[in-house]
Amino acid sequence: MMADITRVNAFFQNWKGAIALFNKFTSSHSRFVIELKQPNNGEFIGVSFSFCNYIAGSTLWENCDLKCFPWKSPEGKSGYEVRDDKAGFLIRGTDSIVIGEGDSSTIPQAHPFQNQSL
Repeated sequence: MMADITRVNAFFQNWKGAIALFNKFTSSHSRFVIELKQPNNGEFIGVSFSFCNYIAGSTLWENCDLKCFPWKSPEGKSGYEVRDDKAGFLIRGTDSIVIGEGDSSTIPQAHPFQNQSL
């Protein structure tokens, strides 16, 4: 899982300084989607978090600085924690993080980035 987290953090580093905003929440899979948008060129991408256990923070913020860390649920399930400390944003989940459309990168399973060049 650490290799996956390293790749997700490399993606987040490329989007550091972007505008982040709430896009949607789907209750059937506890799926939360944020949109990252580059302020200088308007390029954007979605990041989806599945089976979220905890979501807190802003619904829109500038100059995002997201970071991903390993996390264990109270039941002992391995998962992830994504946070932006300056914005007060925090999300925890036990399934996947999908970047872009389709199966670009997921945690905990390893898949190569298809929509992003790192």
